[in-house]
Amino acid sequence: MTEWTAIWGNNPDDDYNLIREINYNDKEVAVVKQSQQGLILKWYVSPKGLVMPVDWFSKLLLDAKEGIVDPVTVIEEFVMSRWTADWTNDPDDDYNLTLEILCDDEHVAVIKRSHESLVLKWYSGPKGLIMPVDWLSGLLLSAKEGINNRLQEKLNNSQM
Repeated sequence: MTEWTAIWGNNPDDDYNLIREINYNDKEVAVVKQSQQGLILKWYVSPKGLVMPVDWFSKLLLDAKEGIVDPVTVIEEFVMSRWTADWTNDPDDDYNLTLEILCDDEHVAVIKRSHESLVLKWYSGPKGLIMPVDWLSGLLLSAKEGINNRLQEKLNNSQM
């Protein structure tokens, strides 16, 4: 069974500022930290094929955002412009609603329903992939609401 964990730490390479390390099966795979671009999620390994529970990840990002605060930092527009998300229907899964995540117009991940929960699944992505946390937090919330609403509509229609 795969296990996601997150721990608080201090970055010795950055004046021991607070960070949130993300581990997958006890291996550090990413970090949430403050940078010149704002609060970011940086991958140390390629996230290809990693599947992470959206609820857990959303809570992690909110916790990190609350714990790592620098009100002076402004997110630069060029960082945000790299990331987009598109609502799609998955033809391999009864055309269920999904949210595709793109970086520089390349599909890197998808948020979709898997059994009883939503998951974030990475298709590909280079080592060192950096993602703005505010954008991702909003995206996860939007995906959760959109996909759950669509599921509820399907259930309501099937009961009629």
